[in-house]
Amino acid sequence: MKSPKIWVLIIFLTAVSSALAGFSSESWEVPSGLTDYEVYWAIDGNTIEVEELGEVKYIGVVTPKIGDGFTDPEPFGLEAWEANRRLVEGKKVQLELGYDQRNSKGQYLAYVYIGSTFVNAYLVESGLAKAKMVPPNYKHMFLFERLEREARREKCGIWSLVKRL
Repeated sequence: MKSPKIWVLIIFLTAVSSALAGFSSESWEVPSGLTDYEVYWAIDGNTIEVEELGEVKYIGVVTPKIGDGFTDPEPFGLEAWEANRRLVEGKKVQLELGYDQRNSKGQYLAYVYIGSTFVNAYLVESGLAKAKMVPPNYKHMFLFERLEREARREKCGIWSLVKRL
């Protein structure tokens, strides 16, 4: 296991690089050397089924639930699912697997790119997902938190439902 000093350094460098970059989720510089995978379908707003790997959960984001036939969808759950479907379903994406590559359900954990669009960030930026970091997959933590603050301020998507006291 890496020492705490290394984690602090990794988090600091990620913060600096995110803060210095003029960010747009649709003009992201995709890391080189990533493998292309065909997306069979979007399971929900932040989970896809891809060739070879099976289910892939997006790192750093959580979208509202779409319901299961017994429960109603959460507000903006269907919109998040539709946005995910529109972006990736039936298309080739690049996956950057996380430091922890799988979760307790056996799903792969990844940052997802299609063309120059960073899908995880797009969902947060659009107000269709909340930032949620699960150790040790912190790579874009500060970016996602900043995008969430901006979406809240602009009252995008799920944040349009939040009333100020």
